[in-house]
Amino acid sequence: MQGKLKIVFVLALLSAFDGCDILSSKSEQLPNPAATTYEYWMTGGYAGSTTHLQIDSSGSAKLTSSVGSQTHPDTFIYRLTASETDTLRDLFQASDFFSLQDLYERPTTIMDGFNFRISCNTPSTSKSVSIRYYPELPPGLGSLLSYFNRISERVTEKGYRL
Repeated sequence: MQGKLKIVFVLALLSAFDGCDILSSKSEQLPNPAATTYEYWMTGGYAGSTTHLQIDSSGSAKLTSSVGSQTHPDTFIYRLTASETDTLRDLFQASDFFSLQDLYERPTTIMDGFNFRISCNTPSTSKSVSIRYYPELPPGLGSLLSYFNRISERVTEKGYRL
């Protein structure tokens, strides 16, 4: 009987940790992924638009966007799937985000171009990378930027408008 109780206890303990970053090797690559937040800003363009996307490690997303002199920005909330959240975390790790330069900028200005900023905030460290005028980007940073654009579109299309 005691052997069966031990097995039940171990199975209950493992199921309690199922899906937690505690058992994942990914948790060793970013400091305390449970408290990590990601942010993305896109500003500029002909009409002067602004998009700000905030995502926490549980997948809760909030997108705020405005165009020109719009006095009340549009706000959407959305819950990313576990797969989408894992992909985002993996892209940050693959880009070696914390060792990237703080600014990537093309030497010439592009009229009505877009500027971007990506941030990762953990309890122990924060890092922001700004991108101006579509310069040459490291492959990992380009992939991260593309993914944030796709997630922004998904939140706008499928999210709940506040």
